[in-house]
Amino acid sequence: MNLTKNNIRFDGLEALRGTSAILVIIYHTILLTDLKSSITGSWINNLAIAVPVFFCISGFSLFYGYHDNFFSETSFKKFYIRRFFRLAPLFYLMLIFYVVFFLFRGVRYDIPTILNNITFTYILIPGKQESIVWSGWSVGIEWLFYFIFPLLLLLSKNKKIYFSMLAISICYSIEVNILFKEISYENSPSYLYMNIFKHFTYFLLGISVYKTLEFFDKKTEIIKKIGRYDFVILISLYITIAYSNISSVIKISVFLFVFLSVLFSVTGSSFVLNNKLSRLWGKCSYGLYLFNPIIIYILNESGFYQKIAKIFFIGGPFTMSFISIISTIAVTTLLAWLSHDYFEQPFIKLGQKILK
Repeated sequence: MNLTKNNIRFDGLEALRGTSAILVIIYHTILLTDLKSSITGSWINNLAIAVPVFFCISGFSLFYGYHDNFFSETSFKKFYIRRFFRLAPLFYLMLIFYVVFFLFRGVRYDIPTILNNITFTYILIPGKQESIVWSGWSVGIEWLFYFIFPLLLLLSKNKKIYFSMLAISICYSIEVNILFKEISYENSPSYLYMNIFKHFTYFLLGISVYKTLEFFDKKTEIIKKIGRYDFVILISLYITIAYSNISSVIKISVFLFVFLSVLFSVTGSSFVLNNKLSRLWGKCSYGLYLFNPIIIYILNESGFYQKIAKIFFIGGPFTMSFISIISTIAVTTLLAWLSHDYFEQPFIKLGQKILK
């Protein structure tokens, strides 16, 4: 695989984004509704692993696109303008929506909190890291990664420094809960998970995917042969993560799952993971991610899930869960597709015009 050609489009990555977004929707649909009382278990709780997969994809994509040409004036400018016009417009739209949404429910956000969200600095402040925008915490971490990306590029040029940094990061990620538990965050327990220290490793694993492919160079057929069994391998790792009682095995399996998900998607995923539907979801994955919590809330509060259950209630709680998840995915996909084509794309094109 020739990684020097920066114009290669990896359909597998697009499909992986889509699959990960759908897993997040399934996780949120169960977590945020009455379904959590009827369908629970480790296999559901660990669907949140889809978010680290997003971070790993970002690490690979950015390193692939900018590893050898970032520090020219035009590339540096291009990087940040592209990132801003890709992520900020939809985030700001949702920010306006939530400020108004909560205002009508008697919750008024102060100016500093709103400014923290506009500047994406909320992720640095314990108690504010969840963002006004539901699910916005990961966008804050993404922006923080963009901020330190130039330093990572410089450090990664030296293999010893890079792999030392990766090893330290893995150890730190494993022990970060211990560190943060020693700091009192009584009013913000979610900061134990929603912080850059917890997720920095996944960005580095994305860079490691690039370095692995670079190392194998023309021998990527070996990875492709293994990748034919990607679905089986990833499911086996997920089962290990969900049901193992050995902490170290779980943590290593998580890192392997994230790393191999991206590696297989770049070298060629099986049809099970890479198909027209998963690529469609990948195309509008950002909208899927930001829209799904409020859609779930509205469908749940309006009694939609309960009405659907009465119509299709033929197999107990599992049927209700299945129909509710499918309904959520369908509604969110439609809205995310419209957003991508008619809202996000015009802003992306505006960013391109500014660069010209």
